Amino acid sequence: MIGKTIIGIFVTSFGAIMLLSVLPQLVTSTNDSRSDSTTSVLSCQSTSEGTCPITLPSVHANENLEGITVIENGGSVDMTATTSIDDSSKILTVSSLPTSPLQSYQFDVTYLKLADGVNPTTNSLIRMIPIGIVFAVMGVTTFGLMSKL
Repeated sequence: MIGKTIIGIFVTSFGAIMLLSVLPQLVTSTNDSRSDSTTSVLSCQSTSEGTCPITLPSVHANENLEGITVIENGGSVDMTATTSIDDSSKILTVSSLPTSPLQSYQFDVTYLKLADGVNPTTNSLIRMIPIGIVFAVMGVTTFGLMSKL
């Protein structure tokens, strides 16, 4: 019984080490396959609330601001920290702007657009590959050990 437990711990540890060594490259590869970094000069009109909505030319590959930088054109001020993204991953809102006077702004926006041939559904599936592999490896390791013990 003790021998089987030691073998189980060894196999599980070996699987975890292999998984941790491969996972960073896997995440990078899946991100590279589903998105392309693009920079666009986009303009917007400020509102009385001190915000400025920017519509991206195409959908951002992530549901959060990961991969987005927003730099004020001409002023070289990084506005990324005061930027939010909506649920559609297509509209950015820059906040903390002066409430008066209302004015037009231009921003250099770098974002991850969906790669050619990748639609939003495929993007969601590709994003799940790394976690799917984690569950698969742990499942194979666990059920493989259970069948041997």
